[in-house]
Amino acid sequence: MAGLKSILLVEDDPTVGRAVERAMTRHGFAVSLVRSCAAARAERGRFDCAVMDIDLPDGNGVDLSAELIAHGTASSAIFFTGSSNTALLVRARGIGQIVRKTEGSGPLIELLAGDQLEPPRSRLNPTSGQQTPVSSSRRAR
Repeated sequence: MAGLKSILLVEDDPTVGRAVERAMTRHGFAVSLVRSCAAARAERGRFDCAVMDIDLPDGNGVDLSAELIAHGTASSAIFFTGSSNTALLVRARGIGQIVRKTEGSGPLIELLAGDQLEPPRSRLNPTSGQQTPVSSSRRAR
């Protein structure tokens, strides 16, 4: 990794938030953890990436990420979510990558460390609307 990346982590589940924050910190990222849309909006400074859950207590991470990117608060977004809301997942895909919480923080750290923050073409299965998992070996092709 070329240098520290500043990450805004928006996760309402305290257990998940602390675990992901620790994993990111161990890998050299500077992390600001907040638990709501309102708290994310109140953050000052600029972040290289916003990592967020989609389902939040006071809104959704998709709208929030678009807002943060438009205001220059975050340069990019990754969604770390367990959401099953197909409409929000499709919208999220247009903004950034999606990592399912069931995959753990490894793929998330891999994306952040590999500078692969541009939106992918699509990993959604068009017939089911579900995300197709992408393994490291498949991504390397």
